[in-house]
Amino acid sequence: MNYFIGVMLDKLHKAGIEAVLIKGQGVAQCYAKPEWRSAGDVDLLLNEENYEKGKAFLNGISKTDPKQYSFNKEFITTIGGWCLELHGSLKCGQSAAINKEIDAIQKGRCDNHHVRYWGVDGNKIPLPEENEDVMVIFTHFIKHFYKGGLGIRQICDWCRLLWTYRSTIDVVLLEKRLRAMGLMSEWKAFAAYAVEYLGMPKEAMPLYSTDRKWIRKSEKIHDFIVKVGNFGHNEDGSYFTKYPFLIRKTISMFRRVGVLFHHSRIFPMSTIKFMPHVLFIGLWSAAKGE
Repeated sequence: MNYFIGVMLDKLHKAGIEAVLIKGQGVAQCYAKPEWRSAGDVDLLLNEENYEKGKAFLNGISKTDPKQYSFNKEFITTIGGWCLELHGSLKCGQSAAINKEIDAIQKGRCDNHHVRYWGVDGNKIPLPEENEDVMVIFTHFIKHFYKGGLGIRQICDWCRLLWTYRSTIDVVLLEKRLRAMGLMSEWKAFAAYAVEYLGMPKEAMPLYSTDRKWIRKSEKIHDFIVKVGNFGHNEDGSYFTKYPFLIRKTISMFRRVGVLFHHSRIFPMSTIKFMPHVLFIGLWSAAKGE
């Protein structure tokens, strides 16, 4: 996969398409041994212009039909056996406040070159600068949490990034962004989860609080993660092959509502704020046939 990433980014660069590697193999470099993190998809972030150019370029070299999701500008295809995802946006579909902040972070990364580099076989792979990457990884797994498919690996990625850059994370900037997004409660609860269940050192977890209420919330988070499994694998997904599109979407919608009601016991105010956006995106996707 590392070789594929290097070759693909080089091809895109030569075609005049600039992209930044996010998640996956990039954050794997924060592990003591990157091979400890199981490889998944290859995710590339691009600005709007490069996203459109990237789709056209990949359509010309891929032999599979791509999937596209219009709301969050996601293009997924397979090349050489690897799943490659282009992201023209990092919108989470939970609130306008989160989208506003994440759009600003994306602009800083794609347009102002707020990046760090990882060397692979002579290629310099651009990755998000650590203060940007923390927000990308955190908002990504929070999105999956509210959609019902959060895995421990995603939280481990967050912990490893925070540990690796513990001396350079700008805590003041971090707190400012979390408050603007309305995600401070989620951060403190997952910080407690990381410390209590995953062994994250307290001194390396920014904004960690010893208040007992965050421990109680972390216990509920743990129960949910164990119940649903990685990306929701413990849930029955057989309806995806049994039923037509609209019935599948209806079942998914009811499941998502059930998840939101469950999370209202952990983050009641956030659930109230996020529910309209989450349901709207579900209806939008169904209307678009995505």
